[in-house]
Amino acid sequence: MKINSHETMEAGNTNRYRKIGFSILFGVLGIVFTVIAVVQIMSVWWLQRNGNIVEARVTGWEASKHYLIQYTFVVDGAKASSPNKGKGGWVMIPEDVWHITKTTGTIDVRYNPDYIFFNIPACRSVMPADVFTDLVLGILFLALSTYKGYTAYRNN
Repeated sequence: MKINSHETMEAGNTNRYRKIGFSILFGVLGIVFTVIAVVQIMSVWWLQRNGNIVEARVTGWEASKHYLIQYTFVVDGAKASSPNKGKGGWVMIPEDVWHITKTTGTIDVRYNPDYIFFNIPACRSVMPADVFTDLVLGILFLALSTYKGYTAYRNN
């Protein structure tokens, strides 16, 4: 059976368009994950530099593979709680701080004086594990995007 050169070109173009489509998808995902990570890093950095500190009451503890707490606090009559509503309000903290909160029942929290719902434990680092994961995923997707785009045009 003789293969028509036109059919071969169409198959090659389809493969090229598929690679370009994946390149765009990976690029968008890479940008989204990277922006999320950078915004989180900048938010924590801002709070560490400009946030006020208040003592919060710890309302829940959980220790599995990470040490997690939930907390609430009141500033000028307004009540706020731990962020991460999508994660049930659980916030990861270092193990030694977790054990201290079990004893004292309190933790220092940094908050934005203009918007107290923007808060983090004072002990939280600039690069917690979840932010690091977002940043790595963003860089990985951007690398995949570059590779797919390069191979799509290299085979042209």
